[in-house]
Amino acid sequence: MISSKRDIKALGENYKNFFDSSPFSIALMDERGFVIEINKATEKLLGYKREELIGKKYIDLQLHPLEFLPLIRKRYKRLLNGEILEPFEIQVQMKDSRTIWVSVLTVLIKVGGNTYIQSIIQDVNERKLLEQKLQESEAIFKIITEQSFIGIALLQDNVFKYVNQKFSELCGFSIEEILNWGPNGFLNLVHPDDKKLAIEQAKKKQMGSKDATNHYILHGIKKTGETIWGEIFSKTIIYKGRPADFITISDITHKRESDKNLDNFRKDFISRASHELKNPLTSIFGAAELLYEFHKDSMNSQGLEILKIIRNGSKRLNELIYDLLDASRLESNDFILNKKRQNLSTMIKSCIENEYYLIKSREINLKTNISYDVYLNVDMSKIEQVCTNILSNAIKNTPPKGEIVISLSANNSHVEISIKDNGIGLNEEDIKELFKHFSRIHRPDIGPEIIKEGTGLGLYISKQIVEKHGGQIIVESEGRNKGATFIVKLPLI
Repeated sequence: MISSKRDIKALGENYKNFFDSSPFSIALMDERGFVIEINKATEKLLGYKREELIGKKYIDLQLHPLEFLPLIRKRYKRLLNGEILEPFEIQVQMKDSRTIWVSVLTVLIKVGGNTYIQSIIQDVNERKLLEQKLQESEAIFKIITEQSFIGIALLQDNVFKYVNQKFSELCGFSIEEILNWGPNGFLNLVHPDDKKLAIEQAKKKQMGSKDATNHYILHGIKKTGETIWGEIFSKTIIYKGRPADFITISDITHKRESDKNLDNFRKDFISRASHELKNPLTSIFGAAELLYEFHKDSMNSQGLEILKIIRNGSKRLNELIYDLLDASRLESNDFILNKKRQNLSTMIKSCIENEYYLIKSREINLKTNISYDVYLNVDMSKIEQVCTNILSNAIKNTPPKGEIVISLSANNSHVEISIKDNGIGLNEEDIKELFKHFSRIHRPDIGPEIIKEGTGLGLYISKQIVEKHGGQIIVESEGRNKGATFIVKLPLI
C-alpha cells in the first residue's frame, strides 16, 4: 500500500495530468482515510495549502460541521464494502471558517494492485443558497396564501402547479384532484360559454403576451354542477425558470346577481320615468313653439328671451327623454327592427334637410358624394336617426365656415356611409370614450364657436342600432384639431 508520504507519480503519469489540470477539486486518500494528495483546485476552494492536509486523517481535519460526521463515516464504510455511491451534498468548512455547500462524488480506484479513495468536489454553494431562499419564500408564500380569503392558483403549461385551500373550496374539488389534472384540466372549472376566453387568456399570460388581460370575469362550474361568477386577476410570473400565470379568484355570484337586479331596476325606472315625462314635456315644447310662432312680434324683449329659454330647455329635455327611451329599448327585448328595402340616397338627403337650419346658421360648406341610388334592406327611421346623429355631431364640432363631406358607396359585401369634417378632431383616448353611455369628450382647448350641448347618448344609440343591423361604425382621425371621419358600414345581406 502506498503511504501518505509517497508522491502521486506512483499512480501514473496520465492520472497525474488529469489530477493537476482538473477544474474540479480532487482529494485522494488511502483506505485508512489518510490524505495522499489534493490538487490546486482544492487548495483554492478550501484555502488550505497541500502541506497542511497531506498525511493527515481526513476525519481528524474537522472540515465538516459535526452533524455531518456520522453520514461521512457511513458512506466510507459502504464504499469500502464495494457499494457504488451516489453524489451527495454536504457542507465543508474553509480555512477562514466560512462554510460552503459542495457536491461530492466518491469512488474507489485501483492502481498497481492498490486501492485508493478519490473524491471529486464541486462548489454548489450559490445554487444551494438560492434553493434555500426559494424554499423559505415558498414556505412564506404558502403561509400567506393558506390564510387568504380569496382563491389563489399557479398555472403553467395549462397545468395547475399550486392551489390554496380557498381555491379548492370555491370550485368544490380537492387540492389533490386539481393538482392531478393534466393539461387543460383547468377547463373543468369553466362554463362552456367562456372556455374560448379562458384558453385565450391562459395562453397569452403564460407566454408573457403584452395584450393579455389582467382582470376579467368568467362564468364557472363547481364540482356539484352549480354555476358561479368568478372575478379573476392574473399576472405573469417566472416559476422555476419559465413563465406561469399567477391567478386570484373571488366568488362574485351574489354581487353579480345584485348588480343585475339593480340594473334591471334602473332600466325599468328610466323607461317608466321617460314615458311619464314624455307627454307633459311634448306639451310644454309644443306650447312654447306655438307661443313663439304666433306671439313673438307682440312680446317685449325680456318676455321673448324667457320664452326662448323655455323653448330651448324643453327641446333639450325632449331630446333627452327620447334618447333615454331608445337606450332603454336597445338594452331590452323591446327593440324591434322593421326592415324594408329602402333608398339610402333619399335617406341621406332627408338627414341633410333635418339639419338644414343648423348648417346654414354655422355657414358650413356641405358637400355630397352620392352619384347613384343605393338600396338596402334596413329600418329606414333607425338608420336615418344614426346618420342624423353623426351629421349633427359633425356640424357642432366643426367651427363656423368649416367643411363636411358626406359620401355613399357600395361594393359586393357592404354599403358605406361616410361623414367627414375638418373640425376639432379626436385622439385615441377620445375615440375609446365616444360610444359609451352619456359620453362627453372634455376638451379645455375647445373655443366658444364649438357647440358643447348634447345628451351624450346619441353615438351610443347609433352604435347599437348599426350593430343590430349587423354593421359597424368606424371612427378615423389623425388627432385633435385635424378633423374626423365617421364611417357606417352596413352589410348587403
